Amino acid sequence: MVKKMMMRKKKRMKKIKNRKGITLITLVVTLIVLLIIAGITISSTYSEKGIIDNTNNIKRKNAESVIEEEIKNTIMGRAYTTGVFTPRKYEYAI
Repeated sequence: MVKKMMMRKKKRMKKIKNRKGITLITLVVTLIVLLIIAGITISSTYSEKGIIDNTNNIKRKNAESVIEEEIKNTIMGRAYTTGVFTPRKYEYAI
């Protein structure tokens, strides 16, 4: 009777030991998934048509339109201007 109880206890302990921790397979799968997500993020951010390039194009177009509007306002005698144009503010677009 005592032997049976000891055997059962040993079996339970083995099951518990087998359940503990992260297996190498789950660790590798998690790492692969994270690398794929990082690759997608980096490529969408820094590619030719990525987020940063798109933002720089929008900044350039905005600066060009502000300069164009200021030129029109200067020619028309500042009839529609709301402020004074300062070229230093838009240097990055040139």
